[in-house]
Amino acid sequence: MMNFNAPVKLLLLMLFIFYFNGCGGESDHQDTNIITDTTQEKRIVGYLVDAPVENMDYLCGGAEGVTNNEGKFECPTLPVIFKIDSFVIAKVETLPEDKTVYPQDLVGVPREEISHPEVLKVASFLQSLDSDGDLSTINILENITIDTNQTLLEMTPEEIHLLLTSQNIIPVTLDEAEAHLQESMGVASEENNQEEFNSSREENNEINIDPNINTLNTAVSIPLNDTTTLANNEINEINITDEVNTTTDEINITDEVNITTDEINITDEVNITTDEIDITDEVNTTTDEINITDEVNTTTDEINTTDELNITDELNTTDSEKYTYIPTEENLTNALAIRFLNKATFGATKADIEHLQEIGVEKWVDEQLAKPLVENNYLIKTIELTKEAAPLQNPSSVEEYIADNDTVFNKEYASFHSPTFMQSAWFDIAMTSPDQLRHKLAYALSQIIVESDFEPIFIRRGEALSRYFDILAQDAFSSYKQLLTDITFNSGMSMFLTYNGSKALYLNDANVSVYPDENYAREIMQLFSIGLNKINIDGTAQKDAQGNLIPTYTQEDVNELARVFTGWDIQRNRWFGDVGFTVGDLTHPIEFTEEYHDFGEKSVLGEKISAGLSGEDDIKKAIDIIMSNANVAPFISKNLIMRLTKSNPTPAYIARVATVFNSTNGDLKAVTKAILLDEEIWEDIKNLRSVKFKEPIVALTNFYRVLDIKPLPYWYFCGFGGPEDDEATNCTKVYNKFLFNNPINYLNQGPARAPTVFNFYDNSFVPNDSEFKSSGEVAPEVQIQNDTILINFNNMIRRAFDWEEIRLVAGTIGLNSIEEITEAAPTNGYIPFYYIGADKFLFNLKEDYDFLELIIDGNTDGNFTELKDSYQDGNITNINYAVKEYINFVDNKLMGGLLSDTEKDIIYKELSHDENGFYNHWAGDDSADAKLRQVMDEVIRPLYRFIVTSDKFMTE
Repeated sequence: MMNFNAPVKLLLLMLFIFYFNGCGGESDHQDTNIITDTTQEKRIVGYLVDAPVENMDYLCGGAEGVTNNEGKFECPTLPVIFKIDSFVIAKVETLPEDKTVYPQDLVGVPREEISHPEVLKVASFLQSLDSDGDLSTINILENITIDTNQTLLEMTPEEIHLLLTSQNIIPVTLDEAEAHLQESMGVASEENNQEEFNSSREENNEINIDPNINTLNTAVSIPLNDTTTLANNEINEINITDEVNTTTDEINITDEVNITTDEINITDEVNITTDEIDITDEVNTTTDEINITDEVNTTTDEINTTDELNITDELNTTDSEKYTYIPTEENLTNALAIRFLNKATFGATKADIEHLQEIGVEKWVDEQLAKPLVENNYLIKTIELTKEAAPLQNPSSVEEYIADNDTVFNKEYASFHSPTFMQSAWFDIAMTSPDQLRHKLAYALSQIIVESDFEPIFIRRGEALSRYFDILAQDAFSSYKQLLTDITFNSGMSMFLTYNGSKALYLNDANVSVYPDENYAREIMQLFSIGLNKINIDGTAQKDAQGNLIPTYTQEDVNELARVFTGWDIQRNRWFGDVGFTVGDLTHPIEFTEEYHDFGEKSVLGEKISAGLSGEDDIKKAIDIIMSNANVAPFISKNLIMRLTKSNPTPAYIARVATVFNSTNGDLKAVTKAILLDEEIWEDIKNLRSVKFKEPIVALTNFYRVLDIKPLPYWYFCGFGGPEDDEATNCTKVYNKFLFNNPINYLNQGPARAPTVFNFYDNSFVPNDSEFKSSGEVAPEVQIQNDTILINFNNMIRRAFDWEEIRLVAGTIGLNSIEEITEAAPTNGYIPFYYIGADKFLFNLKEDYDFLELIIDGNTDGNFTELKDSYQDGNITNINYAVKEYINFVDNKLMGGLLSDTEKDIIYKELSHDENGFYNHWAGDDSADAKLRQVMDEVIRPLYRFIVTSDKFMTE
């Protein structure tokens, strides 16, 4: 429901009165759902309002009806009873003179008693039932079940709250209800005084705002996306940002006003306490945008246009007014930018930070959401790497393998290297893809809709998981319903959750009944959509009268749903349901075999699936039923929040996101934007709160992206061995491709490496820590982290610096470039360049070396001339000072400067060793290369390890 305490309200009283028909034309609003009784010559007409209340049932004079979009009702006689099905809201015996029925009239108190408890109870209830969050009209939700013999007026606020939450409805608070009712009362009084204005406007083309209106510090909402007519011209949309504060006597716009513009933005504050503003002569624009920025402060009572104001195109503004709690570009520090980007991407690069600070957070999110999909990205990169490494085993083109034909990738050889090549493709995209948000969301979804290489077939058919990630990326910016549909037809998922080859109930050769496989039927409900137990829209548990959790589905639902998934198998299989390393196609959708399908009627979650539907229609109908369940929005919203931004979101945060999910039919673009731009997470970011532990794999990608890693120019693929001669004739050269091995042995985690369908960790995991236990807060990511894993992670960071280009060249005698080192690898036994078990990438820290050397010896020529074997006693050297400053440099680079002075002092003592600076492991070697290696091994490498393994880096 709408949050009336939103930080920014839509204002501009001056334009609000344009929401009516121009030039005396007929209204575009048609009376619908109003009772008609032609036997009555005279009818009583009224309007039910807070804002107009639409779709409210009523009963009067023996006839029933439903209020229309103006809140209009018609009765032969009074009284009129307003109700929802059989639930009575209130009864009205007589109509007020103005024919409008406010909550005060329903309760029977004077109109001025807006704060009366019974009035607020009714207003809160009506506003809570609005279906779309736009309270310019209250459109009563459909399909509400209210099982009580009480009327609304007989119920307590607590009983009403429980009634609403049981229907997955967020109750509007009494304060919010009062604020909106006050606004509505002001708007109504304005509109009721416009009859004379309307007629004068038709004759004189003059627009007058009622001089009795005083809206100092009062919010006025302008209905959006409605067609409005002004002086014979259409206004398609009016969006006004920030605050308009008026205490004026009169605003007049005279003569002709012609507005059909694209966009008018009024930003910041407009403060009008003035006597007169005259706009004379002709203003005629054909521009797309008019912006009034900063502050307008006047001292006049009247605004007049005495000639012609002609503004063409459409009137429109952005939604940025909603997000005033998000720091503006100039206030977006490096620390804030990094904290946000680490949630929305696989890591904040320097370029990312600068771009975010240039365009702002909302525009950055919108820009990411608009980036086009690279189709089959994971699969194509997997195939390309496989073809380069083993061209003889993969002779067909990428296009042939991608096409849905009998040329099936990796079917014949079922390479043991395919999981490594899939893993490398994933890291490649995580490191380098410009559409970071799409792939970060795809990774989050992979922990909800889990498919994993713990399916034995995938040990040699890793391409199945590449295709799985392509589906997640493809539908990450689509709808959740589309994602569930596509993943259901995914061949890898059918293999992982074993519904490939599932048959309708039959008797086997031993005369034993064989039932359809239940695996996917259970998990698509329990894990992929509705969860185990019913929850409210804010994620809190629903309970029965005895205080027990209420299951979302039964075993019978699983049995029935399992029948839906019969008759499906992977394509190009030897026979129906065959499973093997070298059979079937795992990169294209499953196919239907009619003879094995159960075509009977099915009942799932209380809804029927008709008999005789096709196999595909059976599945689509089942997914329709699942998606209509009230649990889907809060269940998926909470899971996505926990994976992207925060481990312990408040119910209000979940409810806001779930409401977006419902109002957009599960549009994942809208849901993702709601998650990333929510006020709660931005309050956490601004206050530098740690609200989520980083997953080990995400901490690693954050680190790699800061380093801006690149592929090696080339490396050798020699199978599981090494070169057999100096020319490596048994190996192939792989150019400009990453190689990453399965990190699960080091990090307990990797993409598509979850040990079960339940993911790597339990969302309800509470660490064995007194603070966590006392608070009850969860930290799922900690479940897979232990001392061994943290040591392994530290060692991975250490080994990564073996691939720093400058250090690598400086440490290789007689070879002056990466190309020369690579070429000599088979001869010299440089194992990492050809051993399949070694990750292969490259990065360059010249900026770091230069920073240090500039302080040490005043230049950046790489000689580090002041680096000696020993130093004078008692005086701090340039080297010590350089180390101190370099700690700040790396702190800013990795975290935006979050280390405390105490933490920096501790690191400094470790790096300096003594007051004279770090010592030289290569005593007696005064060459530039030796000094450079010393800088790397004594300062750069350990400093990065200190910070990357710190609690501040490992949390978000």
